[in-house]
Amino acid sequence: MPLLVVACGGDDDDLGEPVAYSEVQAVWAEYGCTACHPGVNSSLDLRDGRSYADLVGIRALEDPELVRVVAGDPGSSFLYLKLGGDPPVADIPAIGTRMPPRSPPIDPADLELVRRWIAQGAKDENGETGGPRVATPGTPPQDLDVPSATERRGTGTIDGTVIGQ
Repeated sequence: MPLLVVACGGDDDDLGEPVAYSEVQAVWAEYGCTACHPGVNSSLDLRDGRSYADLVGIRALEDPELVRVVAGDPGSSFLYLKLGGDPPVADIPAIGTRMPPRSPPIDPADLELVRRWIAQGAKDENGETGGPRVATPGTPPQDLDVPSATERRGTGTIDGTVIGQ
């Protein structure tokens, strides 16, 4: 059975200028996200002063296998996939209706702003990444009761297809 290898990211050149969370909050206001969240959908509050705590490191209700915002990883962030309206990506199931529903997609520049904010670490108004820590692919496990490897042992081969970067 072939192994599927997916690599994400790139170098820091594609991160652009630092994105302040106030810029991201302005996107929620501009597209009416704050009217439905929490108005129509009370599980997510996107109002100013409340949205950050409901996004970073919080599991998505539509697909609890996903996290709303995984700091540093837009491609694994349910919010980014939902805004972009992407169909299934690699092993991520369909994410449902693109947001905002029954409206044109958000401007590509605003989607890129949200992508850069997540890629830059999804920092809050104080420049810190908050929320519960969520392991992302490639993150070493924490609190192991074994010593770190100090030398290479064994051999191995990975066969498969690289998709994307």
